[in-house]
Amino acid sequence: MIRNPSTSLKDPLQDSSGQDPLENHLHNYDNKDPNEEFSVEIIATHDDGLKTVRLSSENGIDQFGYMPLPPYIKKSLGNTERYQTVYSRQPGSVAAPTAGLHFTDELIQKARDMGVETVFVTLHVGLDTFKPIAEDDPTDHKIHTEHYSIDEQAAETLNRAKSEGRRIIAVGTTSVRVLEQAALDVEQSVKTELTATDAEASLFILPGHDFKLVDAMITNFHLPRSSLLMLVSAFVEHGMSANDPSRGGTSRADKWL
Repeated sequence: MIRNPSTSLKDPLQDSSGQDPLENHLHNYDNKDPNEEFSVEIIATHDDGLKTVRLSSENGIDQFGYMPLPPYIKKSLGNTERYQTVYSRQPGSVAAPTAGLHFTDELIQKARDMGVETVFVTLHVGLDTFKPIAEDDPTDHKIHTEHYSIDEQAAETLNRAKSEGRRIIAVGTTSVRVLEQAALDVEQSVKTELTATDAEASLFILPGHDFKLVDAMITNFHLPRSSLLMLVSAFVEHGMSANDPSRGGTSRADKWL
């Protein structure tokens, strides 16, 4: 699900194979219990392939739906918690921020014991985490917006870190986009520092981007022609080239998994 216009309307994500679940399954689901019927009514079909639907109940999503997975994961997960970070709290993303999957509660505590402050922000990961850029000129690509939020405590911690000259290390491209969007919003407003924010991220980070908040990034490898790979390329542009084989990358259009 991409957005929640109301308590009964949802925008469903198409299957990563290109098939539309709503066209390949019955709209009425029954778990062998006449009292547990779940129905999906298509309200509108949009130009980008998304559909707005009305659900008979919110609980049906968890009971009858399935988790969207990256195209390189071929098998369904028996336990969906395997594809969740230990610190995830808010539903609404089409994918987990995979860089965060490496962190356990014990590892986070170990970092804190070393003096690392941890800050949590929210980004509802959108379609472009799966969607390759088809345009020859990446600047022609229209990236989807993603809802994000930063609470007051997180904003204060980030502001203090910057003022003290400490490094801000983003875990994953998702965190990078949140922080850089928030910094851009500050720059374009009358504010002088981050404040609690609940807004939409529309920033498309390409080579040439002037990073305002993020000093370092932890990330996984990324698929070719993805907006995430371009974000990483933008981040390393000033130093190490992502296409330099001597740096452990590759000059070919391989899949980085």
